Amino acid sequence: MPRVLACFMTALLDGQPLQLVDGGHARRTITYIQDAVDALTAMLERPKKAKNQFFNIGNRANEISMADLAHLRRDVYAGITGNASYKHHPIEEVSSEKFYGPGYEDCDRRVPDVSRAERLLDWKAQVDLRETLRITMGYFHDAYGKK
Repeated sequence: MPRVLACFMTALLDGQPLQLVDGGHARRTITYIQDAVDALTAMLERPKKAKNQFFNIGNRANEISMADLAHLRRDVYAGITGNASYKHHPIEEVSSEKFYGPGYEDCDRRVPDVSRAERLLDWKAQVDLRETLRITMGYFHDAYGKK
């Protein structure tokens, strides 16, 4: 099952409702891929500091509920396409059992502790959530949108 970024993008591209599992109350952090690559590069450039360590990578400043993410994605996509109707693209709530199947369990909040990466690697995520979505969604729109 694709995760929320792929599911929401596919729904926008296909004109389907964005589906909020269990009301969209779960919270996640979204990290731009270049920030993650920069963290990996920092590990490679500081092998003595990175050796035998584990690092959580993410952007704590980009924490958002899935409901708020759905609304933000609609707004960003309206800007990308120049079509204001996307600001009102349908959102529907579905149960986790309907979306994932019986027995699925998930946590309400995932926020990485990046303090070790900041301290040992002198790394910090740079790209805010709106810009992360603008870049990523713009790519998907250009590559997979109806032409």
